[in-house]
This record gives sequence, C-alpha cells and structure tokens, in this order.
Amino acid sequence: MTTRQERLIVLGHLSSVLAHEIRNPLAGISAATQMLDGKMDGTDSRKKYISMILKEIDRVNDIVKNLLDFSREGRAYMMQASVRSLLEHALEQFTEPFEGAGIRVEAHYDDTMPFAICDAEHMGRVFRNLIANAVDAMPGGGTLRIRAVFDEAGRRVAVSVEDTGVGPQVEDLSELFSPFYTTKTKGSGLGLPVALRFAEEHGGTITARRVEPRGLAMIVEWPLEPPHAEAAAGRATTDDTVHPRR
Repeated sequence: MTTRQERLIVLGHLSSVLAHEIRNPLAGISAATQMLDGKMDGTDSRKKYISMILKEIDRVNDIVKNLLDFSREGRAYMMQASVRSLLEHALEQFTEPFEGAGIRVEAHYDDTMPFAICDAEHMGRVFRNLIANAVDAMPGGGTLRIRAVFDEAGRRVAVSVEDTGVGPQVEDLSELFSPFYTTKTKGSGLGLPVALRFAEEHGGTITARRVEPRGLAMIVEWPLEPPHAEAAAGRATTDDTVHPRR
C-alpha cells in the first residue's frame, strides 16, 4: 500500500467521523429554524435572516454529504442505464443557476451509445459535480458543452463537461482531485475527489485538460461493462428514462 493510499484511508475515516458528528446537531438546528420560520408572517423583517440561515444549512448539508460520499466504502448498485438520461437529469437540476449566470448549454449525445452498466446514483453524482464545477468557473456567463460518445472498439463510454471559464490557476491539474483542495471561497474541496472516487469504482478515470483560448474540460471515461459489474436480472432498463435512485 502506498503512502498516498494510506493517507486517503485516514482522511476517509476522519471524514466519516466528522460527517456523523455534524449531521445530528445540524438536523436539530434545521428543524428549529424551520419551526421559527413557520411562526413568522410574511411581513416579519426577521424572515430574511431565517432564509439566510436555512440556505447556509443546506450548504453545510451538501458538505456533509460530500464527506460521507468520500469516506464511504461499499458495493455499487450496478444496473443498465441510459447515459443520456443521466446527463439530462443532471442538467435539469441546474436550470436556475444557468439562467442566473447567463450560461448557454450545448449538448451532443452519440446516438450509437448503448445502455451502460453503472450505479445510476453514483454516476449521476459524478455528472452533477462536474457540471457544478463548470458553473462555478463561469460567474460572468459562458457556454457549457456536454459531449457523450461511445468507443465501440474499446467498449468504453466517454463524457466531456467543458466550460468557457477562466480556468483554475494551478500548474498541475491533478491537484484539483486532491481531497479538500479548492480555489473557491465557499468550496469544500470534495466535489471532484468524490466524482473521481465514483468513476474509479466503475473502473474509470477523470482527466482535466485546459481548453484554448480559455476554459477547462473534464472527461469521464469508463468501460461499458465495468470490472466485476453484476447487473441484476430484472433491473435492466426497458426505456430511456432511468434516473438516479433517491
């Protein structure tokens, strides 16, 4: 076992402990805040502060979820799923951020791509994290390009999430996948490491490359049939509407 692997194991354990310690009191704070909010009428000037508190609670909840996802060990729930559906479902969740930031979406899907065997929840999370990273890189607007292709010869799926943002000011792009590394003022530094973890559980990778004249592309690749994947009988999709489990 390498020093890096040992460090990641320790980080994973600490992340799990922290997440569980934070989650319970945070749930209590959220419940109490929502109760106060329900007792105030629409004219109460304090409601705006309650709204701010709830928004920050949601942000902390997202961080806790990232901590748990980064630390968890377990079996992926492999099934046949439509990569296009997973991507479209992920994009739907960013409609408001796209409109608010003036982001235009260009999507291209390979019509020859068959269903892929994957954990729909985990792979959907990969796409959401990469899209969120791209949105954060374009606060002044821009273009988000999504491209999903199938390499029939290699039996591999590749999804590219490309932005026209300013790009990260870091020489070694692999640092972007280091746990807790972030260039954002409010980032947890876990979105990309979690995405990489889920890609690797599918026997895949995520690579980052700069795009000229500016921007960044994140490319997720994984085999159509990941190693040791077991698609349970009766769980295969029969249409194009598979979404992550909730």
